[in-house]
Amino acid sequence: MAVISVQDLKKSYGIKPILKGISFQVNQGDKIGIIGGNGVGKTTLFRLLTSIEDQDSGKISMKGDLRLGYLAQNVHIESDNSLFEECKKAYWRAFRVEDKLRDLEKQMGEDLTKEELSRVMSSYQVLTERFEEEGGLSYVSEIRGILKGMGFGEDRFDDPVNVLSGGEKSRLELARMLSGRPDILLLDEPTNHLDIQAIRFLESFLVDFKGAVLLISHDRYFLDRICQRIFLIEKGRLFAYNCGYREYTQRRAKDLEVLRHAYENQQAEIARQQEIIDRLSKQGGSLRKRGIAQSRSRQKLLDKMVLVEAPPDQAPHMRFKLTPRYESGRDVLEVEDLAKSFDGRPLFQEVSFYLGKGWKVGLVGENGVGKTTLFRILLDKMSGDMGRVSFGSAVKTAYFDQEQANLDDDKTVIDEFWDAYPQMDHYRVRSNLAKFQFVGDDIFQVVGDLSGGEKSRLALLKLMLSNANLLLLDEPTNHLDIESREILEEALIDYEGTVLVISHDRYFLNHVCDHIFQLTPEGMVTSLGNYDDFLAGQEADGEKEEAGEGLTQTQKKKIQKKKRMKKEEVRKARARIQDLDREIQDLQAQAEVLQAQALDPEIYEDYEEAMVVHDQLETIQKKIEEASDRWLSLSMELEGEEEE
Repeated sequence: MAVISVQDLKKSYGIKPILKGISFQVNQGDKIGIIGGNGVGKTTLFRLLTSIEDQDSGKISMKGDLRLGYLAQNVHIESDNSLFEECKKAYWRAFRVEDKLRDLEKQMGEDLTKEELSRVMSSYQVLTERFEEEGGLSYVSEIRGILKGMGFGEDRFDDPVNVLSGGEKSRLELARMLSGRPDILLLDEPTNHLDIQAIRFLESFLVDFKGAVLLISHDRYFLDRICQRIFLIEKGRLFAYNCGYREYTQRRAKDLEVLRHAYENQQAEIARQQEIIDRLSKQGGSLRKRGIAQSRSRQKLLDKMVLVEAPPDQAPHMRFKLTPRYESGRDVLEVEDLAKSFDGRPLFQEVSFYLGKGWKVGLVGENGVGKTTLFRILLDKMSGDMGRVSFGSAVKTAYFDQEQANLDDDKTVIDEFWDAYPQMDHYRVRSNLAKFQFVGDDIFQVVGDLSGGEKSRLALLKLMLSNANLLLLDEPTNHLDIESREILEEALIDYEGTVLVISHDRYFLNHVCDHIFQLTPEGMVTSLGNYDDFLAGQEADGEKEEAGEGLTQTQKKKIQKKKRMKKEEVRKARARIQDLDREIQDLQAQAEVLQAQALDPEIYEDYEEAMVVHDQLETIQKKIEEASDRWLSLSMELEGEEEE
């Protein structure tokens, strides 16, 4: 059954058309992902569906009494209510029914005839059922569950809304949307301010949600888990695919291939016909009149030809390559027992980890655990309360700030970039900006007027030219469309330096990272592999059982600390074994050189020189034996630890 029907919807801003007559239908229970590049009209479509803006033409029909929840990208909640009270407002229908029930209860106490009492009792029964359907009996537990799922602990339920940060207000607005039992949800980038745990809660909620969902998102993992239909908006048109996101990518690739062949064939036919027309029109002598007539006839047929549009993938893409100017040492970064608190409240403690050359590490953890604070400490923009941070030799760091605080909102795009690289000439500046889709008058836009995606592209361009060999990236995929995310992923995979990246984009973490580090208030949990490997490891470790019923919080913390210590010992043992491997290889290479020298006639005929080489060779061989013994001992210890 259709809950929304859209026919020939058109919308323009000035002379620029955004939507060029799109049509679609949303049925009860549909989970639809809406995708497309930045600026194609996805948010505009939501604003039309919610009557925030008016369409130029076309028709939008909705089922009567439709309960619609809309989450915009930029949330501006101002309220003196507590978090709980703000969510409670979503159940206003239940409370209105409750008021009617109280009135009926008063009537029951009055002197009524049998018929009147029967009518009151009948109405009371109907309203009681409706009260339950509206969540009147369960709203407290529902709100508690949703707020917890959005990352708010019970100790914060009474906090006033006005003290929340921008990201927290976005999470509260989403919690409010999910409360009150809406019929349809319009969600515009709902995962932008959520940590991975909250995203997983939202996924579970939406999968079980009985109503319809229209979802704008660039989170491919999220789209694939939720949606059974995909709407692609491109060049003002809407292309509907009745499948999940993963199958959509395959179908879309085939569609583009068919379109590309059709376009190329038609262009070849147009060129052939134009050549014939030109040849006929240039005929002379007795054939001139006939040639002109035939050329005009063919030209008319050519003018009536319905042209196949050029495939969209022929549009210019962001070009991105990261190249370190020089290599770092083998040991890039080591952090030991780092701790940080604010106003006497511990943020994290006993944080220890190691980064090796070439590692691609995803840093995850709940919102507010201190991931960005950790980056600021590593960048020496903030000091830790205790602990040690040690960078390896020849390490050059570059930082991507999710807030884009390193961009000057008052500068133009070209000035912002040129001021960072004043040694470049005008041609190189324009050329580099063009690689990131800043062309023509785009370069004279003021940075403060740029969209989130455009600011991210400008920051990534500056990062690309930093020539750093250690990248600290804080949510680099935020505001990027799917195509730009894929380009960034490929650049990071090809990058020969080291990466430490904060991200809640699980598709990105799976595709790019070979280690996952989880920051917790009690320390850092390290894991080898991508995000799926990390999840599998958590389940295999039986963490839920170890933190089971009957344990106090102190006991749980002791168990977690012991596990972290054990993992840290294993990590250090592995790193030491790798060091010993390299040390043995170096010593063996030196021994081969000395053995070759010992066989050289000029040396073995010189007794003193031969003895020097012999002594050096004996020393090297002794070192090889000692290193091999240590390697064997550590390997056996490591095997025992892993078996436990």
